[in-house]
Amino acid sequence: MISTRNTAVVAITFWLVLTTCAQSKSVFVHQYLSDTDDDYKYLESEQKRAYDSAQAAYSLQTAEEAERGIQKTVQGIKLPGPPQDTGPIYESVIRELHQPLPTRYEDPTAFIVLRKQMSAIAQAASRLHLPQVAPRFGTLPTNTIQGQTIEVPKTKDKIVLLNTQLFNACFILSKPVVQLMRIDSGGGYYYGPDYAVAQIKAHPELRQQWLQFILEYVGKSTPVKKYRFDLRYAPVQTTLVLAMELFAVAHEYGHVIKNHNAIDTGELKTPWGSLDTNVLRRSWRQELEADDVGTTIMLKAEDDDQNPLHQTFLGLEERAPLLFFKYADMLENSSYVLSHGTVRPQLTNDQKRLVDQVSKEWLAERKSKSRSKSITDANPQSGLDLGDFGDHPPAQLRRSLLLSRIRQETVRNSRPEEIKAAEIEEACERNIDLLFAALVPDLIRIHNGENVLDVFQSKRVAKP
Repeated sequence: MISTRNTAVVAITFWLVLTTCAQSKSVFVHQYLSDTDDDYKYLESEQKRAYDSAQAAYSLQTAEEAERGIQKTVQGIKLPGPPQDTGPIYESVIRELHQPLPTRYEDPTAFIVLRKQMSAIAQAASRLHLPQVAPRFGTLPTNTIQGQTIEVPKTKDKIVLLNTQLFNACFILSKPVVQLMRIDSGGGYYYGPDYAVAQIKAHPELRQQWLQFILEYVGKSTPVKKYRFDLRYAPVQTTLVLAMELFAVAHEYGHVIKNHNAIDTGELKTPWGSLDTNVLRRSWRQELEADDVGTTIMLKAEDDDQNPLHQTFLGLEERAPLLFFKYADMLENSSYVLSHGTVRPQLTNDQKRLVDQVSKEWLAERKSKSRSKSITDANPQSGLDLGDFGDHPPAQLRRSLLLSRIRQETVRNSRPEEIKAAEIEEACERNIDLLFAALVPDLIRIHNGENVLDVFQSKRVAKP
Protein backbone atom coordinates (compact mmCIF):
# COMPACT_ATOMS: atom_id res chain seq x y z
CA MET A 1 0.00 0.00 0.00
CA ILE A 2 1.16 3.51 -0.80
CA SER A 3 -0.61 6.32 1.01
CA THR A 4 -1.24 9.87 -0.14
CA ARG A 5 0.20 12.83 1.78
CA ASN A 6 -1.34 16.23 2.34
CA THR A 7 2.10 17.79 1.90
CA ALA A 8 1.72 17.18 -1.83
CA VAL A 9 -1.42 19.31 -2.15
CA VAL A 10 0.29 22.53 -3.26
CA ALA A 11 2.37 20.74 -5.90
CA ILE A 12 -0.72 18.99 -7.24
CA THR A 13 -2.68 22.23 -7.37
CA PHE A 14 0.02 24.07 -9.34
CA TRP A 15 0.23 21.24 -11.86
CA LEU A 16 -3.56 20.95 -12.22
CA VAL A 17 -3.85 24.67 -12.90
CA LEU A 18 -1.23 24.57 -15.67
CA THR A 19 -2.62 21.46 -17.31
CA THR A 20 -6.23 22.59 -17.14
CA CYS A 21 -5.43 26.02 -18.57
CA ALA A 22 -3.27 24.48 -21.31
CA GLN A 23 -6.40 22.92 -22.82
CA SER A 24 -7.45 26.31 -24.24
CA LYS A 25 -5.28 28.30 -26.61
CA SER A 26 -4.65 31.94 -25.83
CA VAL A 27 -2.06 34.51 -26.77
CA PHE A 28 -0.90 37.20 -24.34
CA VAL A 29 0.25 40.65 -25.23
CA HIS A 30 3.94 40.67 -24.45
CA GLN A 31 7.34 40.01 -26.04
CA TYR A 32 7.87 37.40 -28.74
CA LEU A 33 11.30 36.02 -29.54
CA SER A 34 10.25 35.56 -33.16
CA ASP A 35 10.47 39.34 -33.61
CA THR A 36 14.26 39.23 -33.31
CA ASP A 37 15.21 35.56 -33.81
CA ASP A 38 15.19 34.06 -37.33
CA ASP A 39 14.79 30.50 -36.04
CA TYR A 40 11.72 31.33 -33.98
CA LYS A 41 10.40 33.41 -36.87
CA TYR A 42 10.52 30.25 -38.97
CA LEU A 43 8.81 28.26 -36.21
CA GLU A 44 6.06 30.89 -36.04
CA SER A 45 5.42 30.55 -39.77
CA GLU A 46 5.20 26.74 -39.48
CA GLN A 47 2.86 26.95 -36.50
CA LYS A 48 0.62 29.33 -38.45
CA ARG A 49 0.58 26.98 -41.43
CA ALA A 50 -0.36 24.06 -39.18
CA TYR A 51 -3.24 25.91 -37.58
CA ASP A 52 -4.38 27.37 -40.91
CA SER A 53 -4.49 23.86 -42.37
CA ALA A 54 -6.96 22.95 -39.64
CA GLN A 55 -9.13 25.87 -40.68
CA ALA A 56 -9.52 26.59 -36.98
CA ALA A 57 -9.35 30.08 -35.55
CA TYR A 58 -6.60 30.62 -33.05
CA SER A 59 -8.42 32.30 -30.18
CA LEU A 60 -6.89 35.51 -28.91
CA GLN A 61 -7.39 36.75 -25.39
CA THR A 62 -6.22 39.77 -23.51
CA ALA A 63 -3.98 39.13 -20.53
CA GLU A 64 -6.78 40.35 -18.26
CA GLU A 65 -9.30 37.88 -19.69
CA ALA A 66 -6.84 35.02 -19.35
CA GLU A 67 -5.96 35.96 -15.78
CA ARG A 68 -9.63 35.94 -14.79
CA GLY A 69 -9.98 32.47 -16.28
CA ILE A 70 -6.94 31.19 -14.42
CA GLN A 71 -8.15 32.68 -11.14
CA LYS A 72 -11.48 30.91 -11.62
CA THR A 73 -9.66 27.63 -12.28
CA VAL A 74 -7.56 27.98 -9.14
CA GLN A 75 -10.57 28.80 -7.00
CA GLY A 76 -12.51 25.87 -8.43
CA ILE A 77 -9.93 23.20 -7.56
CA LYS A 78 -10.90 21.34 -4.40
CA LEU A 79 -8.27 18.98 -3.05
CA PRO A 80 -8.45 16.51 -0.16
CA GLY A 81 -7.07 17.57 3.18
CA PRO A 82 -7.18 20.91 4.99
CA PRO A 83 -7.96 24.13 3.04
CA GLN A 84 -5.00 25.52 1.13
CA ASP A 85 -4.11 29.12 0.27
CA THR A 86 -4.08 29.13 -3.55
CA GLY A 87 -3.13 32.81 -3.84
CA PRO A 88 0.63 32.15 -4.20
CA ILE A 89 -0.08 29.51 -6.83
CA TYR A 90 -2.20 31.92 -8.87
CA GLU A 91 0.47 34.64 -8.63
CA SER A 92 3.20 32.18 -9.66
CA VAL A 93 1.25 31.07 -12.74
CA ILE A 94 0.56 34.67 -13.77
CA ARG A 95 4.25 35.61 -13.44
CA GLU A 96 5.17 32.70 -15.68
CA LEU A 97 2.52 33.60 -18.24
CA HIS A 98 4.03 37.04 -18.80
CA GLN A 99 7.50 35.75 -19.63
CA PRO A 100 8.54 36.11 -23.30
CA LEU A 101 7.15 33.49 -25.65
CA PRO A 102 8.96 32.05 -28.68
CA THR A 103 6.14 32.93 -31.09
CA ARG A 104 2.65 34.37 -31.33
CA TYR A 105 1.27 30.87 -31.93
CA GLU A 106 2.80 29.27 -28.87
CA ASP A 107 0.33 28.01 -26.27
CA PRO A 108 1.37 30.05 -23.20
CA THR A 109 0.31 27.61 -20.50
CA ALA A 110 1.72 24.57 -22.29
CA PHE A 111 4.96 26.48 -22.79
CA ILE A 112 5.19 27.19 -19.04
CA VAL A 113 5.34 23.46 -18.42
CA LEU A 114 7.86 22.95 -21.22
CA ARG A 115 10.07 25.83 -20.05
CA LYS A 116 10.12 24.58 -16.45
CA GLN A 117 11.00 21.08 -17.60
CA MET A 118 13.77 22.27 -19.91
CA SER A 119 15.22 24.25 -17.01
CA ALA A 120 15.13 21.22 -14.72
CA ILE A 121 16.67 19.03 -17.44
CA ALA A 122 19.47 21.50 -18.13
CA GLN A 123 20.33 21.67 -14.42
CA ALA A 124 20.28 17.89 -14.08
CA ALA A 125 22.50 17.48 -17.17
CA SER A 126 24.95 19.95 -15.67
CA ARG A 127 25.13 18.00 -12.40
CA LEU A 128 25.74 14.84 -14.42
CA HIS A 129 28.63 16.63 -16.20
CA LEU A 130 27.02 16.10 -19.59
CA PRO A 131 27.75 18.48 -22.49
CA GLN A 132 26.00 21.80 -21.99
CA VAL A 133 23.58 22.63 -24.78
CA ALA A 134 20.87 25.25 -25.18
CA PRO A 135 18.45 24.01 -27.83
CA ARG A 136 15.59 26.11 -29.08
CA PHE A 137 12.29 24.48 -28.35
CA GLY A 138 8.56 24.98 -28.81
CA THR A 139 5.30 23.19 -29.56
CA LEU A 140 3.38 22.38 -32.72
CA PRO A 141 0.36 20.14 -33.44
CA THR A 142 1.65 16.81 -34.80
CA ASN A 143 0.26 13.30 -35.08
CA THR A 144 2.55 11.78 -32.44
CA ILE A 145 3.11 12.44 -28.74
CA GLN A 146 6.78 11.71 -29.31
CA GLY A 147 8.95 14.78 -29.85
CA GLN A 148 10.54 15.76 -33.16
CA THR A 149 13.35 18.01 -34.34
CA ILE A 150 13.06 20.31 -37.34
CA GLU A 151 15.80 22.07 -39.27
CA VAL A 152 15.54 25.76 -40.12
CA PRO A 153 16.33 26.09 -43.87
CA LYS A 154 18.01 29.48 -43.61
CA THR A 155 20.30 28.88 -40.62
CA LYS A 156 20.41 25.04 -40.51
CA ASP A 157 19.77 25.36 -36.79
CA LYS A 158 17.65 22.77 -35.00
CA ILE A 159 14.43 23.34 -33.06
CA VAL A 160 13.09 20.71 -30.67
CA LEU A 161 9.32 20.39 -31.02
CA LEU A 162 6.86 18.76 -28.68
CA ASN A 163 3.31 18.04 -29.71
CA THR A 164 1.03 20.82 -28.50
CA GLN A 165 -1.16 18.07 -27.06
CA LEU A 166 1.64 16.23 -25.23
CA PHE A 167 0.82 17.59 -21.79
CA ASN A 168 -2.91 17.39 -22.36
CA ALA A 169 -2.54 13.80 -23.63
CA CYS A 170 -0.66 12.55 -20.58
CA PHE A 171 -3.13 14.35 -18.32
CA ILE A 172 -6.40 13.26 -19.96
CA LEU A 173 -5.41 9.69 -20.84
CA SER A 174 -4.16 8.97 -17.32
CA LYS A 175 -7.34 10.11 -15.55
CA PRO A 176 -9.48 7.05 -16.42
CA VAL A 177 -6.49 4.72 -16.09
CA VAL A 178 -5.67 5.53 -12.46
CA GLN A 179 -9.34 5.56 -11.48
CA LEU A 180 -9.61 1.88 -12.40
CA MET A 181 -7.48 1.06 -9.36
CA ARG A 182 -9.10 0.43 -6.00
CA ILE A 183 -8.30 2.69 -3.03
CA ASP A 184 -8.58 1.24 0.47
CA SER A 185 -9.45 3.12 3.65
CA GLY A 186 -5.79 3.93 4.26
CA GLY A 187 -5.29 5.57 0.88
CA GLY A 188 -3.44 2.67 -0.74
CA TYR A 189 -3.80 1.83 -4.44
CA TYR A 190 -4.54 -1.73 -5.56
CA TYR A 191 -5.22 -3.46 -8.86
CA GLY A 192 -7.92 -6.01 -9.42
CA PRO A 193 -9.03 -7.02 -12.93
CA ASP A 194 -12.61 -7.69 -11.83
CA TYR A 195 -12.81 -4.27 -10.15
CA ALA A 196 -11.35 -2.52 -13.21
CA VAL A 197 -13.76 -4.22 -15.63
CA ALA A 198 -16.68 -3.41 -13.34
CA GLN A 199 -15.64 0.26 -13.23
CA ILE A 200 -15.47 0.47 -17.03
CA LYS A 201 -19.00 -0.93 -17.28
CA ALA A 202 -20.38 1.22 -14.46
CA HIS A 203 -18.76 4.46 -15.66
CA PRO A 204 -18.96 4.70 -19.46
CA GLU A 205 -17.80 8.33 -19.19
CA LEU A 206 -14.29 6.94 -18.57
CA ARG A 207 -14.43 5.22 -21.95
CA GLN A 208 -15.99 8.24 -23.63
CA GLN A 209 -13.25 10.53 -22.36
CA TRP A 210 -10.62 8.33 -23.97
CA LEU A 211 -12.58 8.04 -27.20
CA GLN A 212 -13.16 11.76 -27.48
CA PHE A 213 -9.50 12.56 -26.86
CA ILE A 214 -8.34 10.00 -29.44
CA LEU A 215 -10.66 11.58 -32.00
CA GLU A 216 -9.37 15.04 -31.14
CA TYR A 217 -5.80 13.70 -31.35
CA VAL A 218 -6.34 12.52 -34.95
CA GLY A 219 -8.23 15.67 -35.92
CA LYS A 220 -11.72 14.16 -36.00
CA SER A 221 -13.32 15.89 -33.03
CA THR A 222 -13.48 19.10 -31.04
CA PRO A 223 -11.54 19.55 -27.76
CA VAL A 224 -12.33 17.11 -24.98
CA LYS A 225 -15.04 18.17 -22.55
CA LYS A 226 -14.17 18.21 -18.87
CA TYR A 227 -15.06 15.27 -16.67
CA ARG A 228 -15.09 14.83 -12.96
CA PHE A 229 -11.93 13.38 -11.50
CA ASP A 230 -11.67 11.70 -8.09
CA LEU A 231 -8.90 13.76 -6.52
CA ARG A 232 -7.94 10.89 -4.22
CA TYR A 233 -6.06 9.65 -7.30
CA ALA A 234 -4.37 13.01 -7.94
CA PRO A 235 -1.05 12.25 -6.16
CA VAL A 236 -0.31 9.09 -8.15
CA GLN A 237 -1.60 10.62 -11.40
CA THR A 238 0.50 13.74 -10.88
CA THR A 239 3.63 11.71 -10.17
CA LEU A 240 3.25 9.61 -13.31
CA VAL A 241 2.22 12.43 -15.63
CA LEU A 242 4.97 14.83 -14.59
CA ALA A 243 7.57 12.10 -15.00
CA MET A 244 6.19 11.03 -18.40
CA GLU A 245 6.29 14.59 -19.66
CA LEU A 246 9.76 15.10 -18.24
CA PHE A 247 11.00 11.96 -19.99
CA ALA A 248 9.52 13.03 -23.34
CA VAL A 249 11.38 16.33 -23.15
CA ALA A 250 14.58 14.74 -21.77
CA HIS A 251 14.60 12.26 -24.66
CA GLU A 252 14.72 15.10 -27.19
CA TYR A 253 17.37 16.84 -25.09
CA GLY A 254 19.34 13.58 -25.25
CA HIS A 255 19.43 13.76 -29.04
CA VAL A 256 20.97 17.24 -28.78
CA ILE A 257 23.51 16.17 -26.15
CA LYS A 258 24.58 13.19 -28.28
CA ASN A 259 24.78 15.46 -31.34
CA HIS A 260 22.73 13.04 -33.40
CA ASN A 261 22.79 13.84 -37.09
CA ALA A 262 19.82 12.99 -39.25
CA ILE A 263 19.97 9.92 -41.46
CA ASP A 264 17.14 11.38 -43.51
CA THR A 265 14.42 14.02 -43.43
CA GLY A 266 10.69 13.72 -43.79
CA GLU A 267 7.53 15.76 -43.77
CA LEU A 268 5.88 17.11 -40.65
CA LYS A 269 2.61 15.29 -40.18
CA THR A 270 -0.26 16.99 -38.40
CA PRO A 271 -3.76 15.69 -37.62
CA TRP A 272 -4.98 17.63 -40.68
CA GLY A 273 -2.32 16.76 -43.24
CA SER A 274 1.42 17.04 -43.94
CA LEU A 275 3.67 20.09 -44.16
CA ASP A 276 6.90 20.23 -46.17
CA THR A 277 8.84 21.02 -43.00
CA ASN A 278 12.20 19.26 -42.68
CA VAL A 279 11.73 16.82 -39.81
CA LEU A 280 14.92 14.96 -38.91
CA ARG A 281 14.72 11.18 -39.04
CA ARG A 282 17.14 9.18 -36.95
CA SER A 283 18.39 5.60 -36.67
CA TRP A 284 17.16 3.13 -34.11
CA ARG A 285 20.51 3.39 -32.34
CA GLN A 286 20.09 7.12 -31.96
CA GLU A 287 16.56 6.72 -30.61
CA LEU A 288 17.67 4.11 -28.08
CA GLU A 289 20.62 6.28 -27.02
CA ALA A 290 18.25 9.20 -26.50
CA ASP A 291 15.98 6.94 -24.41
CA ASP A 292 18.95 5.96 -22.26
CA VAL A 293 20.31 9.48 -21.80
CA GLY A 294 16.82 10.89 -21.34
CA THR A 295 16.04 8.41 -18.58
CA THR A 296 19.29 9.23 -16.77
CA ILE A 297 18.57 12.96 -16.94
CA MET A 298 14.94 12.49 -15.91
CA LEU A 299 15.92 10.49 -12.83
CA LYS A 300 18.54 13.06 -11.84
CA ALA A 301 16.01 15.85 -12.24
CA GLU A 302 13.53 13.93 -10.09
CA ASP A 303 16.19 13.34 -7.41
CA ASP A 304 16.97 17.06 -7.35
CA ASP A 305 13.30 18.01 -7.14
CA GLN A 306 11.97 19.01 -3.74
CA ASN A 307 8.45 17.91 -4.67
CA PRO A 308 7.12 15.85 -1.71
CA LEU A 309 5.52 13.44 -4.18
CA HIS A 310 8.99 12.19 -5.05
CA GLN A 311 9.42 10.54 -1.69
CA THR A 312 5.76 9.55 -1.42
CA PHE A 313 5.96 7.45 -4.58
CA LEU A 314 9.59 6.45 -4.57
CA GLY A 315 10.47 4.56 -7.74
CA LEU A 316 7.29 5.43 -9.64
CA GLU A 317 8.98 8.15 -11.71
CA GLU A 318 11.57 5.62 -12.87
CA ARG A 319 8.79 3.56 -14.44
CA ALA A 320 6.96 6.48 -16.02
CA PRO A 321 8.74 6.06 -19.41
CA LEU A 322 7.23 2.57 -19.62
CA LEU A 323 3.77 4.11 -19.43
CA PHE A 324 4.72 6.83 -21.91
CA PHE A 325 5.53 4.21 -24.54
CA LYS A 326 2.40 2.27 -23.61
CA TYR A 327 0.29 5.36 -24.30
CA ALA A 328 2.20 6.04 -27.53
CA ASP A 329 1.56 2.47 -28.68
CA MET A 330 -2.13 2.76 -27.77
CA LEU A 331 -2.54 5.97 -29.76
CA GLU A 332 -0.80 4.42 -32.77
CA ASN A 333 -3.06 1.35 -32.49
CA SER A 334 -6.12 3.60 -32.28
CA SER A 335 -5.06 5.51 -35.39
CA TYR A 336 -4.57 2.20 -37.19
CA VAL A 337 -8.08 1.01 -36.30
CA LEU A 338 -9.59 4.30 -37.45
CA SER A 339 -7.72 4.04 -40.77
CA HIS A 340 -8.11 0.31 -41.47
CA GLY A 341 -11.21 -0.76 -39.56
CA THR A 342 -9.36 -3.51 -37.73
CA VAL A 343 -6.75 -3.86 -35.02
CA ARG A 344 -3.10 -3.66 -36.00
CA PRO A 345 -1.60 -7.07 -36.85
CA GLN A 346 0.77 -8.74 -34.44
CA LEU A 347 4.47 -8.71 -35.27
CA THR A 348 5.52 -11.24 -37.85
CA ASN A 349 8.08 -13.87 -36.89
CA ASP A 350 10.74 -11.96 -38.85
CA GLN A 351 9.90 -8.75 -37.04
CA LYS A 352 9.99 -10.54 -33.68
CA ARG A 353 13.44 -11.90 -34.51
CA LEU A 354 14.52 -8.38 -35.51
CA VAL A 355 13.31 -6.92 -32.21
CA ASP A 356 14.98 -9.71 -30.26
CA GLN A 357 18.26 -9.23 -32.15
CA VAL A 358 18.27 -5.49 -31.54
CA SER A 359 17.50 -6.02 -27.86
CA LYS A 360 20.36 -8.47 -27.36
CA GLU A 361 22.87 -6.33 -29.26
CA TRP A 362 21.89 -3.16 -27.45
CA LEU A 363 22.10 -4.73 -23.98
CA ALA A 364 25.47 -6.28 -24.85
CA GLU A 365 26.80 -2.90 -26.04
CA ARG A 366 25.60 -1.14 -22.88
CA LYS A 367 27.27 -3.77 -20.74
CA SER A 368 30.59 -3.75 -22.61
CA LYS A 369 30.45 0.01 -23.31
CA SER A 370 31.74 -0.69 -26.81
CA ARG A 371 30.02 -0.02 -30.09
CA SER A 372 29.81 -2.35 -33.03
CA LYS A 373 28.02 -2.17 -36.34
CA SER A 374 24.55 -3.57 -35.70
CA ILE A 375 20.96 -3.53 -36.77
CA THR A 376 20.39 -0.46 -34.57
CA ASP A 377 22.11 1.61 -37.25
CA ALA A 378 19.36 0.68 -39.68
CA ASN A 379 17.94 3.35 -41.91
CA PRO A 380 14.20 2.77 -42.41
CA GLN A 381 14.77 3.26 -46.14
CA SER A 382 17.62 0.74 -46.35
CA GLY A 383 15.46 -2.15 -47.53
CA LEU A 384 15.19 -3.74 -44.08
CA ASP A 385 11.60 -4.86 -43.53
CA LEU A 386 10.53 -2.68 -40.62
CA GLY A 387 6.83 -3.03 -41.27
CA ASP A 388 4.89 -0.30 -39.46
CA PHE A 389 7.82 0.63 -37.22
CA GLY A 390 8.90 3.65 -39.26
CA ASP A 391 11.93 5.58 -38.06
CA HIS A 392 11.19 4.95 -34.38
CA PRO A 393 11.89 1.56 -32.84
CA PRO A 394 8.70 -0.28 -31.84
CA ALA A 395 7.34 0.75 -28.46
CA GLN A 396 7.56 -2.79 -27.12
CA LEU A 397 11.30 -2.86 -27.83
CA ARG A 398 11.92 0.45 -26.11
CA ARG A 399 9.82 -0.59 -23.12
CA SER A 400 11.65 -3.91 -22.89
CA LEU A 401 15.08 -2.26 -22.84
CA LEU A 402 14.04 0.33 -20.27
CA LEU A 403 12.48 -2.37 -18.11
CA SER A 404 15.73 -4.36 -18.20
CA ARG A 405 17.59 -1.32 -16.89
CA ILE A 406 14.98 -0.65 -14.21
CA ARG A 407 15.07 -4.23 -12.98
CA GLN A 408 18.85 -4.15 -12.66
CA GLU A 409 18.70 -0.98 -10.59
CA THR A 410 15.75 -2.21 -8.50
CA VAL A 411 17.67 -5.35 -7.57
CA ARG A 412 20.46 -3.16 -6.21
CA ASN A 413 18.03 -0.85 -4.39
CA SER A 414 15.10 -3.09 -3.58
CA ARG A 415 12.83 -1.25 -1.15
CA PRO A 416 9.15 -1.86 -0.33
CA GLU A 417 8.18 1.49 -1.86
CA GLU A 418 9.83 0.60 -5.16
CA ILE A 419 8.12 -2.80 -5.25
CA LYS A 420 4.75 -1.12 -4.70
CA ALA A 421 5.60 1.47 -7.35
CA ALA A 422 6.13 -1.36 -9.81
CA GLU A 423 2.73 -2.78 -8.89
CA ILE A 424 1.03 0.58 -9.56
CA GLU A 425 2.73 1.03 -12.95
CA GLU A 426 1.90 -2.51 -14.01
CA ALA A 427 -1.70 -1.98 -12.91
CA CYS A 428 -1.88 1.12 -15.11
CA GLU A 429 -0.58 -0.86 -18.09
CA ARG A 430 -3.29 -3.49 -17.61
CA ASN A 431 -5.92 -0.78 -17.32
CA ILE A 432 -4.73 0.78 -20.60
CA ASP A 433 -5.20 -2.60 -22.30
CA LEU A 434 -8.70 -2.96 -20.82
CA LEU A 435 -9.77 0.53 -21.90
CA PHE A 436 -8.39 0.12 -25.41
CA ALA A 437 -10.14 -3.24 -25.83
CA ALA A 438 -13.40 -1.58 -24.78
CA LEU A 439 -12.88 1.21 -27.36
CA VAL A 440 -12.08 -0.93 -30.41
CA PRO A 441 -15.74 -1.53 -31.40
CA ASP A 442 -16.40 2.24 -31.28
CA LEU A 443 -13.32 2.99 -33.37
CA ILE A 444 -14.40 0.44 -35.97
CA ARG A 445 -17.87 1.99 -36.11
CA ILE A 446 -16.33 5.40 -36.75
CA HIS A 447 -14.12 3.91 -39.49
CA ASN A 448 -17.26 2.48 -41.09
CA GLY A 449 -18.73 5.95 -41.39
CA GLU A 450 -20.99 6.26 -38.37
CA ASN A 451 -21.39 9.78 -37.10
CA VAL A 452 -19.03 10.53 -34.21
CA LEU A 453 -21.83 12.18 -32.26
CA ASP A 454 -24.01 9.11 -32.78
CA VAL A 455 -21.28 7.00 -31.23
CA PHE A 456 -21.19 9.32 -28.23
CA GLN A 457 -24.97 9.43 -27.93
CA SER A 458 -25.22 5.66 -28.11
CA LYS A 459 -23.53 5.52 -24.73
CA ARG A 460 -25.46 6.20 -21.58
CA VAL A 461 -22.89 8.63 -20.25
CA ALA A 462 -23.19 9.82 -16.66
CA LYS A 463 -23.21 13.57 -16.38
CA PRO A 464 -19.93 14.88 -14.90
